[in-house]
Amino acid sequence: MEKEKKIYASVATVLALMFVISLVFFVVKHDFDWLIATFIAILLVGKPLNYWYDRQVEKKNPLSFRRVKNALNYVVEKYEGTKEDFIREKGEEMYNHFLSIGYIHEPRCNTNKDVVCWEVTRLGIIRRESVHR
Repeated sequence: MEKEKKIYASVATVLALMFVISLVFFVVKHDFDWLIATFIAILLVGKPLNYWYDRQVEKKNPLSFRRVKNALNYVVEKYEGTKEDFIREKGEEMYNHFLSIGYIHEPRCNTNKDVVCWEVTRLGIIRRESVHR
């Protein structure tokens, strides 16, 4: 993540310097060309840069909105399963997160005492419906 921050900071600094230079040219020479060029550069470079940086941050976050939404779809569609399967599909951090906020719970499994099972709760179903609206 450190590399992404450096890239983001350096490009943002260049854009800020361009903006300051264009303001100086505008004030001294009343030249709109630099000001317009800077705004276009900020739109063409700054917006994609912001989008790229946000995507990098989201990829690094195990509990990002997109991943939680994806895991919530998995939970509601599957309805129940074993802890090992859930962790294999979505990760242990997501399993613990869903368990702590009440999207799933661990009922007693009838098949084997060593196997931990999960089951979706009504809250999980309701949250999925509210996310898809």
